[in-house]
Amino acid sequence: MRLALPKSILPILLAAVLILIENPADSMGTISIGGTPAIGVSALEVANTPSRPVTPLNSVLLDETWQPVFPVDNGIPLATWEETESGNLRATIASNITWADSPGRVVTADDVVTCWASRRDERWDARWALRGIEAMIPVDDRSIDIILKPGYTHDDIIRSLTSSALRLSMPGAGMAPDGTGPFLADQSSSVRELLTTALTHFAGRPYLDEVSIIAYPSVDESVLDFGRGNLDALLITSNERNRYIESSRAATGRTETIGQALMILAFNPARLTNPDERRALALAVDRGGIARVVLGENSVVTDDFLGTEASSGDWSGMIDEARELYSSIPEPSDSFVLLVSDDPAARASAGRLRANWESLGVPVELRNGEGPLALSMEADAALLSVRLSQNGEGVLPQCLALYDRSGWWEIIALALGEDAQLLRSVRSLEPAADLGTLGSALQDNGLMIPVARYDILFAPGPGISLVPSAVYPGSVLWRAFMGQLPEAELPAEETVPQDEVEQN
Repeated sequence: MRLALPKSILPILLAAVLILIENPADSMGTISIGGTPAIGVSALEVANTPSRPVTPLNSVLLDETWQPVFPVDNGIPLATWEETESGNLRATIASNITWADSPGRVVTADDVVTCWASRRDERWDARWALRGIEAMIPVDDRSIDIILKPGYTHDDIIRSLTSSALRLSMPGAGMAPDGTGPFLADQSSSVRELLTTALTHFAGRPYLDEVSIIAYPSVDESVLDFGRGNLDALLITSNERNRYIESSRAATGRTETIGQALMILAFNPARLTNPDERRALALAVDRGGIARVVLGENSVVTDDFLGTEASSGDWSGMIDEARELYSSIPEPSDSFVLLVSDDPAARASAGRLRANWESLGVPVELRNGEGPLALSMEADAALLSVRLSQNGEGVLPQCLALYDRSGWWEIIALALGEDAQLLRSVRSLEPAADLGTLGSALQDNGLMIPVARYDILFAPGPGISLVPSAVYPGSVLWRAFMGQLPEAELPAEETVPQDEVEQN
């Protein structure tokens, strides 16, 4: 039985290109290749390593250089799958995938297995993604036999392999490792990264020659530079949309949602030892207000770690109940420290969350940009932002991976009481481990609370556009080009036939 994925999409793309060359679309014309745009993001730094969990905007940027076998969001898979006679899986890697920009360095089955094994040693969420695999055996240069553990299905394995923790990378000649993405990364500083076209990318050359990624401490600064013409586009979270629209250069009709993220509140039981105190703080959070007012259009309250929209309940913050519970605590905290991740949506939401907590009569200090590892000793809680994959499975593993080497796991286990064994089972990847049940236990004990789901957006200026993903599927900067497609040809809710766009 062959699983429902095309064996290879490359011949389809090549055939489409040949058709387009013979039949150029008069209404659309030809999209020329070239250009070196600058893209702004609201972040304290630009991350260019696939070996650790990162915030959502940085995760989107990593797609341009390092990719998993199956894309986190939109894109072309690097391999196809089929069931073997023994009931296991065989992955067949496309023959034209190369490392970085070296045509002679073709990605082999042994490379993929080596990379996955290395990532499993580096990150707990990678170990979780590979939990159902007993063995990975390179059969030849192109094929890997995936031996499943008992109790795991083919769907389980394929879903888990969309994890961003499994981005492919190998040691390179320079400082940065080599990836398989459409761009090569050259990070000259923590706030500026230059992406250069990888001419040998397996699914075609990106339209742009180079892309300069520039980090700004706030959307006010990035939009100011955008308005001055120093930036060609912005990568923004949904709460930044209104600020972008205020710019005279905003192309609001062409703003595109390119991904989603989940905001999560994690409490530190080493400092907040009373579970009622943690529950009171959770009750005080105005999740509905954060979703509707702070995070903006399409943002929703979620009550699980898959990003599912909450179907019922009052999420406006039960402040009276929170005050009553908080007043019953024998020795409540006299102040709180909240870590805020390097994410514009988290920073915007932290202000409202602080107001919610200070309504209990306790001052709150916000610490922006500090790593979550400081949670176990220096803070009472952390506001995290994690990118959602296609199936949402990787969110809680990414959160847990942030604290993998800090001793935080055992602190949480002690606070879970009767559910401690569940956490230990999940960490040790026992077959009976249930991540969904663990998520519920974390919420019930006031340890980790999903807050809201929100969008990641590409916000262009007048000189840059995106080819629709239905025409040219792939990462956001792979589809970007200098120029515009006529808006009349691109209804927001419709796809564009492939014969309407030609790439030189």
